Amino acid sequence: MISILRIAAVLFVFVPIWAQTNGNISGYVKDPSGAVVGRAKIQVTNALTGTSRNALSDETGFYQVLGLVSGIYAVEAEATGFKRSKSPGLVLAVDANLRADVALQLGQTSESVEVSSTATMVDTRSSQTVASIDDRRLVDLPLN
Repeated sequence: MISILRIAAVLFVFVPIWAQTNGNISGYVKDPSGAVVGRAKIQVTNALTGTSRNALSDETGFYQVLGLVSGIYAVEAEATGFKRSKSPGLVLAVDANLRADVALQLGQTSESVEVSSTATMVDTRSSQTVASIDDRRLVDLPLN
């Protein structure tokens, strides 16, 4: 009996960890002419917790930050010869792949550009449709 209770307690603690789903933020870093910017420093910061993750864009200008919890994020990018760019207010949904492209402007890194726009919530890398419903809608679903 005690071993069953221990197993139940372990499952109760660890099952919520497995149930958490994480999202990703990725995109391309480009200059004003549309050319890709390689080796740009990317910092993705959760607005609620203040935690941040860093990445570098590759030679094609692509960057990717994996395993982020859902929330509101800011993406900052900087590269030599360009102004620092910041895109705040990006909403990452549960288990979503958010694309946040960055356009760097020519200038010194001591200067910065803040972009205020909303990122598209369309995941072009998957044909999966995802939606969250609240408990009221779930209760109101017809049985037949």
